[in-house]
Amino acid sequence: AVRFCGNQIVFVGDKEVMERRRGLRAPQALEEREEGCAMQVFNSAERYGWLTKFLHWLIVLLFAFQYFAGHLMMAMLHGDWGLTTKSVVLNLTMNNWFNWHKSIGLVILVVVVIRLLSRTFSGLPAWAATLSDGEKKVIHRYEQLLYLGMLIMPISGFVYTMAAGYGVHL
Repeated sequence: AVRFCGNQIVFVGDKEVMERRRGLRAPQALEEREEGCAMQVFNSAERYGWLTKFLHWLIVLLFAFQYFAGHLMMAMLHGDWGLTTKSVVLNLTMNNWFNWHKSIGLVILVVVVIRLLSRTFSGLPAWAATLSDGEKKVIHRYEQLLYLGMLIMPISGFVYTMAAGYGVHL
């Protein structure tokens, strides 16, 4: 079972839920447990919430797919790795790979926008005390460049695809 407390989620074990249903556990036991609530949904001053962590790793996986698909499509176009434009890889033709690549690019754009909105409204944890002001500035600039790239790549891919008349087939 799942319980929300503030902006946090508490996972209650099945045994505890069954004991409460049978009257073997006092109802206040869960309320006492809520004080030490784990798995925050949003960021706090001390740590990142699970939403930020989930979106981070989702973007990592989506970009890894894009990297793999991009290399695979180029190998098919140029005849590398013994592949041709007629090859079928993981039951997908080259055209299917191109469509998946374009569709996932748009999904990445949506996820990045959600991540930026989440970051804006829930804030960020405090910087590590061991970082100097110079290190904080460098890290902040690199983060800005990464977000800029995560926005520009899908947008430019969409613009180029539409300008070439190929479209995006979801």
